[in-house]
Amino acid sequence: MGKEDDEHFVRVELPSALRAIYVRASTNRALARKLVFDHLGYVGPDATKKSSHADILKALAFTFKVINTNSHDDPAAARRILERLEREGGAG
Repeated sequence: MGKEDDEHFVRVELPSALRAIYVRASTNRALARKLVFDHLGYVGPDATKKSSHADILKALAFTFKVINTNSHDDPAAARRILERLEREGGAG
């Protein structure tokens, strides 16, 4: 991938895809929990497996913010994470 492709991915494709996944997770408790705990491995203080759906969504939003922020440094890693999220049912 070229620098322009990476720049487009980081600025346009990744945020759009993460928003789409978040929207799906906001209406699907099981998907939100699966993404946060199983696929993203969230271990922060804001959510546990017994937390409310709202707290799970906060954790998901936080995790997506970290992915988006770090994607500027390593677009290839962000692509791999996004591919895994999409493959595991987070997009559609």
